Amino acid sequence: MYKLHVVKTGDAWFGAALGEDDTIIATGFTKKRRQDVLTKILEDLPSDAVFTEEEKLEGTAQELLRNMYLVYEGKPTEREFTFDMKRISPFHRKALKVTYNIPRGYVATYGSIAEALGKPGAARAVGTAEATNPFAPIIPCHRVVAASLKLGGYGGGLIVKRAILEREGVMFERNRVSRKSLWTPPPV
Repeated sequence: MYKLHVVKTGDAWFGAALGEDDTIIATGFTKKRRQDVLTKILEDLPSDAVFTEEEKLEGTAQELLRNMYLVYEGKPTEREFTFDMKRISPFHRKALKVTYNIPRGYVATYGSIAEALGKPGAARAVGTAEATNPFAPIIPCHRVVAASLKLGGYGGGLIVKRAILEREGVMFERNRVSRKSLWTPPPV
């Protein structure tokens, strides 16, 4: 049985589904409606999932949702979390692990993540991993951009992606990230 938590903090809704051992199953956020974050999380749960929506916010759930808000605000997180990645393909799992390590204030490109994984032609596959990331914003897929240093895509919208990156200290030159904010992941 999964425990589902949803709260509004600031101008956004944040939600998380946790397993019985407090492992993170799925997270999501939106500036739109509460129902939108619920829908996103439910899409990331197994089709036969049984869950309860918890009113009381404490422990790991409280820390997780607070840290999601911190990422959204461009601030450093206060702890690391354990993710349930059993439902994710091995390649996507590796891509998300590299993404998790992108430092705040920097971005990596889809292609540089593919190269770090030893798959230099797999930038689109990395893009798919980022687009289907069930752990945003804790696994910061907003920190991944196109080779041109344009923002690429983002489930929360490009305006939100840029705003989070700017709050994190990423520098821009017009509609592109500055090369000064580019981080190259080490080989995995």
